[in-house]
Amino acid sequence: MKKALGILSVLLLSTALFAQGGNEGGGSVSSSGSNWPKEVVTIICPSVAGGGTDATIRAFSDTWGNAIGQNVVVTNYKATPVAMQACADAKPDGYTVVCHQNTAICQYVTGTLAINPIKDLALVAALPYMGEQALIVPANAPFNTFTEFVDYAKENPGKCSVAIATGGPAQFLWGTVMRDCGVQLKTVVAANTTDKLTNIAGGFIDCGQVDVANAESYEKAGKVKVIGVLSSTGKDLEGWPAHWHTLQVQGYNIGWDMRLYMWAPAKTDEATLKAMNSSLKAVMEDEGVKATLKKMGARAEWYDLEESRKILQNEYDSILATGKDLGIAASGR
Repeated sequence: MKKALGILSVLLLSTALFAQGGNEGGGSVSSSGSNWPKEVVTIICPSVAGGGTDATIRAFSDTWGNAIGQNVVVTNYKATPVAMQACADAKPDGYTVVCHQNTAICQYVTGTLAINPIKDLALVAALPYMGEQALIVPANAPFNTFTEFVDYAKENPGKCSVAIATGGPAQFLWGTVMRDCGVQLKTVVAANTTDKLTNIAGGFIDCGQVDVANAESYEKAGKVKVIGVLSSTGKDLEGWPAHWHTLQVQGYNIGWDMRLYMWAPAKTDEATLKAMNSSLKAVMEDEGVKATLKKMGARAEWYDLEESRKILQNEYDSILATGKDLGIAASGR
């Protein structure tokens, strides 16, 4: 009998529970009592241009600028700690924000990041769901499903390698798999998509998760094969190759709910936060934005400030509890 990975499901599916009711609330910039916006808005991206986070931000940044009548510019940083600190240190006037996923929470919990996403920043909104992730393995790997991967790992303790970014979500993912499936895996740092694709296709790493678009492209080219899909809903999606199945469909309670959050400096006043949040509603409802995100495997979503805070707090609490349970939470977290 396959063992359900309950804690991991709580960690990665936490925001989906709130999302089911989603996209409620509203208002306009003028109804918030704030005189925002009056000048250029800068979005800090915690990664280099061309990556998944950068592409997601740029999918809506121009439309947001049009909606508020001001230029919106994206500034890229090479590392999460630098990007989050830059936003925390900025003037709390609504003109500097940072966008990131739950990677920021994971890195804070593990001590890689000093900025607390709950206390040291002010949430503006919970935004797009970043899309499903495919688990890929080398094309000649001796396993074709996640169950076969687990069975192989049990027979070969410590020999199967998996890709992680230190302190990131994948460390939580594989840590929970090892604990709850009773397997011993070797973790190898391969933080970005390019590194994972190259090393897995080359047979240097046995498994890792990447976006479905890259996974399908590499599988069609015969470079890798997909043994499962991490999803927020647990349902196989129309248009996937016939052999692609979520881990839930395969009998494992493992999900994935990676969404983009937007934060402002901690002392940004409530009226400005509400104005900023409200201005993003029409942006996420824009057909062009929705189409662009869909091509990337992402989904346009918007939640009012109160619901966004619930989503973030729930995910933070779940990640912190899982980090402590796995023994990877930093002291004092």
